[in-house]
Amino acid sequence: MPEIVKKLSRANFYTGPEAAKLMREKSIPLYTVFGIAYTLKHGDSDNGPWTAAVGTFEAQKVNEKGEPEGEPVRGTQLFLPDVAMNMIAPIVANKGSCQFAVQVGGKPNDTQMGYEYWAKELIEDKANNPLDLMRKQLTAGNSKKEDAKKK
Repeated sequence: MPEIVKKLSRANFYTGPEAAKLMREKSIPLYTVFGIAYTLKHGDSDNGPWTAAVGTFEAQKVNEKGEPEGEPVRGTQLFLPDVAMNMIAPIVANKGSCQFAVQVGGKPNDTQMGYEYWAKELIEDKANNPLDLMRKQLTAGNSKKEDAKKK
């Protein structure tokens, strides 16, 4: 049975200097997280404003191949890098909840920190994904134009 903690974040699996060193060297996955966010919590700290998802979550460290490593951890408050939180927060704000699964990693860049986070969806709700719906409309529109040219 996974350990239950109050807050889930990268810090559950990596210390700041350890993760920063790895991400400055190459693109690597750090952890996977899945769950259901029911609401968002906002606040301010010495590091600036923050947003946390509140719900039921499970996270697990992954190795460089993205395979699970160590024991999973569960929690009710989730802190994610902006790139991942920005995928979830609008859905929670508009629909009241969001089921998701993402892998979070980091890669080198030219900023002062020397790295940035990335996120990859592990499951996708294609039925409600606005970009997929738009893509279908564009494809349908292009097909109609092609049909009109043939006539």
